[in-house]
Amino acid sequence: MLIKRGEVKDRTEAAGTGFFGRLQQGYDRLLTAIAPQTAARNMHARFQMEAAAEFFGGAGGGYDAADRSSRDMGSWSPFPTDADSSMLGNEDIRSRARDAVRNQPLAGGLINTTVMNTVGVGLTLQSRIDRELLNMSDEQADTWQKHTERRWKLWAGSKDCDIRRTLNFNGHTQLALRAQCINGEALTLLPIVPLAGLSNPLRLQAVEADRLSNPSQASDSPTCTQGIDRDAYGAPIAYNITRTHPGNVRYADPNNWIWDKYAAFNPKTGLPNVIHYFSQERADQSRGLSMIAPIMEPLKDIARMSKAELKRAVVSALFTVFIKSNGQPMANMPFAPGATQYPGMSVASGAGDKESAATTGNIRLGYGSIIGLDQNQEIQEAKPNLPNPNFDPFFQSCVRQIGLQVGIPYEVLIKHYTASYSAARAAIEDAWAFFTSKRAHLVENHCFPIFSVWMAQEVAQGTIYAPGFFADPMIRAAWLGCEFTGPTKPILDPVKEANAIKLRSDLAITTLTQETAAANGGDWESNVVQRGREQKMLDRAGLLPDSTAPAPVQEEPEPRQNQDLPEAA
Repeated sequence: MLIKRGEVKDRTEAAGTGFFGRLQQGYDRLLTAIAPQTAARNMHARFQMEAAAEFFGGAGGGYDAADRSSRDMGSWSPFPTDADSSMLGNEDIRSRARDAVRNQPLAGGLINTTVMNTVGVGLTLQSRIDRELLNMSDEQADTWQKHTERRWKLWAGSKDCDIRRTLNFNGHTQLALRAQCINGEALTLLPIVPLAGLSNPLRLQAVEADRLSNPSQASDSPTCTQGIDRDAYGAPIAYNITRTHPGNVRYADPNNWIWDKYAAFNPKTGLPNVIHYFSQERADQSRGLSMIAPIMEPLKDIARMSKAELKRAVVSALFTVFIKSNGQPMANMPFAPGATQYPGMSVASGAGDKESAATTGNIRLGYGSIIGLDQNQEIQEAKPNLPNPNFDPFFQSCVRQIGLQVGIPYEVLIKHYTASYSAARAAIEDAWAFFTSKRAHLVENHCFPIFSVWMAQEVAQGTIYAPGFFADPMIRAAWLGCEFTGPTKPILDPVKEANAIKLRSDLAITTLTQETAAANGGDWESNVVQRGREQKMLDRAGLLPDSTAPAPVQEEPEPRQNQDLPEAA
């Protein structure tokens, strides 16, 4: 730091006006005249000491967020823990997240919307090998890819690929995504268990995250953290998993507290033996966190508020009138069966009641009940001011904040498309960016590792010919080239979307294969073959299409209520 001689003079004069301040000023002037460089270094050191004293005294530097002395920020002092320490108590978060999804409509709808748009009915494998690197012609590559896709469908489409024979691959994918969203992580073991009639002995075994823990509930250590054994670099070596779920309360099971160690990777091939699918948000993070953990408290409060509002409306509908007595005390009112009937009172039941309350001596809440009163009694109507006009705006405001945290616009989260076409389309586009990234993460961390292990088994048993698969990692990557396609983006206006697809294709911005996959998840090559068959059938039947070219499709104007801007005067 360079300080000019004039700056030293100005700063020393501003140092103070007391005795010690004037003494310091005199010393600084003398030192500036004799040794200006030394004076500059002294001033620099003094400024650093003052800044440090100010920081440790509570000011916290130049950012208000680091201020430790203010009333608003002074009491906010979270401890700077590492990633795993900040997740202590994750067991409670998992349990509460499951309860929220079971009992809170908004939490359950959030998870269902994510799973439905990310996976839907399932993900379809499309083999895309590197033809140039493998030195294959287009015909050879197409034949190899179709054969691989048939073999995959034979295994993935059968429930025999599941160790319990209850789910196919798409079912496992949905289960893994749902577990990752709710529990924060999904575990899948990949045992090799031959089965009669199964094309590939690879099996899928889903494991609850609760079963992954340190053996004998031991504390974390540098070599074992939250059930995962790690090497010196932090890479997983093995997973310690209990034989059954520790939360089993149906019967006594000694296997709840018996741990088995599963190697993370196959020592021969290097391929994974355990698929640990979670979203890593910090360095050195070992386990996953529930997707709804940051919003669990507002979700709970919204559920309570909605339930209270509903109960208030129900009770209001039943309590049509109140009885006000001007004579005998109300304590004689018969509120239980068998109680003495209040003198002079007759009760006529509402529509549909088979027995009058007057005959049983019991006053009950009913729909449209009519109560006859004595001359010393009168009725007062209950006026709860329902419906509450402030409930829905406040509810939507809370949902907006929840959607902002998750990444799903509130219009998509609660299926609330009442704005203009442009606003609804923007909300869907924004939500689809979230679903697309979620699917890419799912494919990268769950689907593709399973496909890699499956392909290795197919090559090893000779059902798929892939020379060099085990010898060269680059050749292996060329054989493993693939895509997993899933649900497509909703289309609000098919005419506009069709014109946009045609424009992108004509400009060579996208390929027909990409547009077909994006439009309906189909395969353009298969569509061309099928269209050829259909055209031949039309020719044989004499149903030739009209030679006149169809007129271009004209977009219909939007209704006035959907326009974003007012009509020009």
